[in-house]
Amino acid sequence: MSFFLKFPMWLLLLAALSGCMSPRYQTLYRYEPPTDATGLACLEQCGQKLSNCKSQCQEKHQACIKSIEPMVEQRFKDRMQQYQRDFRHYQYALDLYQRQLTLGWNYYDPYYGSRPYYYGFEPHFPPIPPFKPNREQVAQQVTQQQCDRDCGCQSIYDACFLSCGGQKIPELKCIANCPP
Repeated sequence: MSFFLKFPMWLLLLAALSGCMSPRYQTLYRYEPPTDATGLACLEQCGQKLSNCKSQCQEKHQACIKSIEPMVEQRFKDRMQQYQRDFRHYQYALDLYQRQLTLGWNYYDPYYGSRPYYYGFEPHFPPIPPFKPNREQVAQQVTQQQCDRDCGCQSIYDACFLSCGGQKIPELKCIANCPP
């Protein structure tokens, strides 16, 4: 006898749903600064290093965005050409679909010739128009691929913070489906 016949289906459904509702946790970090005056003075230098790193990172990112401008233009141009080809195919398919609706059983397709078509056996849906590219979306994709946003500033700050006598304490926090 099959496993599925021994257990009621509602128990299987309940078991499947209970797996979807398990709590999700994320590790967050709590920073405890040093208490002595030397450690606090050291932390000011860490903050300065962090702000310098972030400003340099921002400058590098802006320079990268400017340098990839020709690549963005070329990729957008290529996608527009592909869209125009796809749109011509779509128009042809839409015309063919409309002829099938009006002529039904026998129709003449200038590309394939005469073909039989019967609604009872062959499901047919209207063609889906192609998606027109957006320059901003293309620019965003190229930027994500070519220009790295993470410069490692946080890890530099963490190393400095710990060397000054501070503590980085991991804490596990529930972020979804938390138990009561």
